[in-house]
Amino acid sequence: ACGVCTTVVNGWEKTTDTAGNTRYIIGDRGAIPSTTDNYSGSLYYDLTPTDKLKASTTHYKTTQGYSRYNLYLNTALPATNLSLDGRRVASLAETSTWMPGASAKTEDFYTLGYEGKLAGDFLLKLDASYADRNYWYLSPNAGATYTSGAGTRTQTPNNTLDLAAQLNFPLGQDHFIVAGVALNRSNLNRAVYSLSNWRDGENKTALTDQGDGRSETSSFFLQDQISIGRALTLYAGARYDDWKSSGYVAKVGSPTPSKDIPSHGEGALSPRLAAVYKLTDSVALKASAGTAFRAPTLYDMYAADTVSAPKLIVADPGLKPERAKAVDFGTEINLPNGANFKAAYFFTRITDMIYSKETPYTGPYTATIPATVTILSQKTNAAEGTTKGIELSGDLPLTSWLTAAASYTWTDARITKDNSGTGMLDKYLTYVPKNMASLALRGKYHDWSGSLSTRYSGLSYTSALNSDQIKEIYSGTSRYWLTDLRVNYQIDKHFKASVMVNNLLNEKYYEYYLMPGRSVAVELSARF
Repeated sequence: ACGVCTTVVNGWEKTTDTAGNTRYIIGDRGAIPSTTDNYSGSLYYDLTPTDKLKASTTHYKTTQGYSRYNLYLNTALPATNLSLDGRRVASLAETSTWMPGASAKTEDFYTLGYEGKLAGDFLLKLDASYADRNYWYLSPNAGATYTSGAGTRTQTPNNTLDLAAQLNFPLGQDHFIVAGVALNRSNLNRAVYSLSNWRDGENKTALTDQGDGRSETSSFFLQDQISIGRALTLYAGARYDDWKSSGYVAKVGSPTPSKDIPSHGEGALSPRLAAVYKLTDSVALKASAGTAFRAPTLYDMYAADTVSAPKLIVADPGLKPERAKAVDFGTEINLPNGANFKAAYFFTRITDMIYSKETPYTGPYTATIPATVTILSQKTNAAEGTTKGIELSGDLPLTSWLTAAASYTWTDARITKDNSGTGMLDKYLTYVPKNMASLALRGKYHDWSGSLSTRYSGLSYTSALNSDQIKEIYSGTSRYWLTDLRVNYQIDKHFKASVMVNNLLNEKYYEYYLMPGRSVAVELSARF
């Protein structure tokens, strides 16, 4: 009941949360202005007829700002004793959760590669890449307003170096060997600063949270491609990964002590066996089985605590790598008219799966953790998850210039063992739709080319406990068909103009947030 209410307000919209509890939309955060700029360049140079050198660089930068929130209610703020749908709202004022903050991301990528023949039929490939990334965002603290108030600046500069060498060569008439080594080194340096004014990211007053992480993975791989007659080809190989990580975490001024994360790691041998058997010139059967190893990312282990109401998302520096066993088998049919059809079944079992464990959060609430947080989402090694499903796809030429394509995927992905004690057993994995499908028309006629495509995404969950039963709302996920259109015109041998329309039918759908509607982009590209 309303109780003591002096002002009846209108403009609200009744809705629910994902669990079906009544909620009210009273406004929005406003438009989020953003800018993006990027450039890339590649260089190819033939040292000899058989030796080639390549290099590339890419720069990407995006920034997001903020604009004033929109209040739908017909009242000024602050206000007290409001009557909203017959319910009493004791007080209503600006809150930090209404302000999306500001952010910027910069990424620079550099690659260098060499490919050349050694003595005889030995082919050597060398690749090196370096990625330098920086990301920061500003967040208002509880009690801040749109124009002022304390806040935080979180920045996470990180970089990655990848080196690889691969040697390919035939061994006799029936064997082809692929051997190589690889190295990955990653660094993350996270820092959270308090701000006297959350809208001024340079006005840092103190370091409040820090996390530094380092990881290195050395890998060795070997594969033998074995031809047995004209119909059967076997692939037998293995990869060994040696992963190590260390770091440091600190919450300055917190009772939780700062601590060094000592160097720890694991090694894993991942064998794989595959076979391709040609029943006829147009029909092939395929099968494979193997194991895999995936180390946790530095973000999994050292990312800053993040509030995405109603969740507080926390990393875990003690995560272990995932291990997987997988099998798949299928068939591929290629017809003389250019049509093809593929069908496959896949099954994967992951142990020590890196996943987000969700438990109720009841505090403490601080300037950076508002009372709207009710769920603690923490990275953890769930005991086991399995994914199985089927994939169907095909292409069909309709005319000399037009081709139709279609695909369908059914996936059953669940937690099959749970050591966390939080009720995740037999729950579906988050953000994995059970059904996905696509249809497309692709054409090329003289200087014109383009595509009209539509894709379907079925039911999926955002909650690890699958508690989000209401889907078409904020923090839920929608079932949807999205249609995109692209038209290209080759102006001459160097220049091409393109028009792209995303979400052509202006479908309203959610992937946690309400996703963008129809958008149009025009592009002019040049190649020399």
